[in-house]
Amino acid sequence: MHGVGLATAMEALKRAGFDQVVPVASQAAPNGEFPTVHFPNPEEPGAMDLAFATAKETGADLILANDPDADRLAVAVPNRDGDGFLQLSGNQVGVLLAHYYLAYDPSPPKDRLFVTTIVSSPMLGAMARQEGARYEETLTGFKWIANRAMQVEADTGTTFIAGYEEALGYTIGTAVRDKDGVSAVAVFAEMTAYLRSQGRSILDELELMYRKYGLYVSRQVSRWHRGLDGAQRIQQIMAKLRAAPPSRLEDFDVVAVRDYQQQLRTQRDGTRTTLDLPKSNVLSFELEGGSRIVARPSGTEPKIKFYFDHREVMHPEESLPSAEKRANERLDRLVNAFLQAAE
Repeated sequence: MHGVGLATAMEALKRAGFDQVVPVASQAAPNGEFPTVHFPNPEEPGAMDLAFATAKETGADLILANDPDADRLAVAVPNRDGDGFLQLSGNQVGVLLAHYYLAYDPSPPKDRLFVTTIVSSPMLGAMARQEGARYEETLTGFKWIANRAMQVEADTGTTFIAGYEEALGYTIGTAVRDKDGVSAVAVFAEMTAYLRSQGRSILDELELMYRKYGLYVSRQVSRWHRGLDGAQRIQQIMAKLRAAPPSRLEDFDVVAVRDYQQQLRTQRDGTRTTLDLPKSNVLSFELEGGSRIVARPSGTEPKIKFYFDHREVMHPEESLPSAEKRANERLDRLVNAFLQAAE
């Protein structure tokens, strides 16, 4: 995307056995003006349009896009109808990469470690627990992920496998102790090829995971509050949620509240346990059934961010579209109920 990662990513793909790779020609050369995009982040609306067009022209099986410094990865795959591509979320890419190692590693280490952040989907935690792997959460930012991985490795002798954050950041193995879009490119391509050899697609794999661990749907909502009054308003919202957290939202009971400022987790019955993370102005609300809401002020912009993750159990004979429709409808209600409680 007018950045510096193309040569390295192409070499990584070549060494992994992929030689039919088509760059987006108009975005291949480094250019600090980023002339073909409004903003060179694959998450931004429209940033992937040229990649989608190139994939359609060439009949590509997979779209992989790094940002200009190649530390993030965006992925798009053919949709179910076969008439276009579907861009995956950062959470979906993260859990897919983790599941590839959890489920298909032919000789896995005895003790495996996976790490993500407190605002990324709780699905990784559910997967790790069910598969008997070690799981850790950190504050937002890859310095926390890498440092926590090294600390747990040193303390326990575990083997760090992968970590991710929902904002398209991934790290696999220990060659790069930071988010690295190049290794993620190679591994995602390898995973796609492996699944194809088994007669399955990436979307087939996601459905398999949803049926096994629960269907997780996520949404992020930001509320802007500019100026001095805005900063005070953000403080007031956090103070209200901290002093009088909601006990029920729609048809969800709040089973525990994590206050990272006070480093405490308080259960519904009043039981308190200490959180082993640095202090941060973040609140997390654990809901029955594995759903969760996180509230935190932005560290760089005048806004407060809310992260919603809802877990829906799929019925054995239910279609994925039907379950997704129900999950998103419940998520809509949860979002509305919490935003009302926060105002």
